[in-house]
Amino acid sequence: MLPLTQAILNKKDIRAALLILLLMQVHLIAIPIALSFGIYYFFTEIIENNKKKTAFIMIPLLGLGLAIIQLWPPSDLVVGLKTWKTDISLYAVSIKTHKIIGDMFNVNSSLATILFMPVLLTILIFKNRTTNIKRWIILGGSFIITFLAFLSIGITKYIGINHNCFIFFTLLAFTVILFNFSKTEINHKWYIILIPLMLHYGYQYKVQICNYKYAPFSHADKVAYYLDENYKNNPVLFAPESHMNSVMLYRENQSPFFSLGRNDYCHYVKWNHPSVDHLSIKTLPIELEDLKIWVQNVPDSILDKKPVLIIGSEVNDYILDKDGHGVKGNIKINDRIFLKLIRSFDENNSYWITEKFLLFELIKTEI
Repeated sequence: MLPLTQAILNKKDIRAALLILLLMQVHLIAIPIALSFGIYYFFTEIIENNKKKTAFIMIPLLGLGLAIIQLWPPSDLVVGLKTWKTDISLYAVSIKTHKIIGDMFNVNSSLATILFMPVLLTILIFKNRTTNIKRWIILGGSFIITFLAFLSIGITKYIGINHNCFIFFTLLAFTVILFNFSKTEINHKWYIILIPLMLHYGYQYKVQICNYKYAPFSHADKVAYYLDENYKNNPVLFAPESHMNSVMLYRENQSPFFSLGRNDYCHYVKWNHPSVDHLSIKTLPIELEDLKIWVQNVPDSILDKKPVLIIGSEVNDYILDKDGHGVKGNIKINDRIFLKLIRSFDENNSYWITEKFLLFELIKTEI
């Protein structure tokens, strides 16, 4: 986003057009961001009567066409992403809007910038409220396009919590552009503010480094090593399947895992299977009743080999009972099958998403 902002500020037409084209190919959420910059740049060229430069708009339009072609869903796409949520209410829109704004201004590593930027934006708006109204309208409209696009995608499809912060970075880029064309002068004495800002950033980087070192994003490697040391030849049952690949990657024993949701051995995650699709049905945490049904459907030929069960999660609870309470301990499946909790792999959790696991021994008794 920074190179694109610089190209717009320096009026590098070909470079800006090419960067907008490339940005559209990165991700679905990048398309409205690229459109915002494209609309702002080329419309401001039009109001300044630079009609020759507006010919470069064909490059972003080509990029938009390529992006739309790539959005055609593949056959193995998660079912929840293939469908459109059409049961939209004003209440749902208000809740989603509140959530997006909260996520947008919840960038932990940039807290100081988030606190400082609205002050700068307010000063710029106040000082330039009566000048160059057309450019103001284009800039504001361009940003609103990004926000509404994220809101629409989040309501009708799906958008990750970590994606919403890109709205903030879009606003930050437009603030830089606004500061540039407003010709606002800042007293150099105000640069002293940068000293505590830099100290704050340095402290946050130290926290982040410690966080990555002592609170990993996934405990999959520890689970795999534990299995190889203690259950090298035992069958491994897994739920939900979406957390399977990371453990399989680290194992010395590359035998397939048995997916409870799919009720079959598998070497890789089948993303369009209903048991994996957490967008259209709730799979995290796992419902206790669903877990009991899945375990009872496992063939006796596997149960007789003393299998172990791994439950993966990226939320605080792994399993919920019918009252919505978390279950983290021994579990009785029925009169002949019992799950004994061996250990959990969730120590030193990061404040961000952490892939963690519970490991059970599956005990079958003869009646």
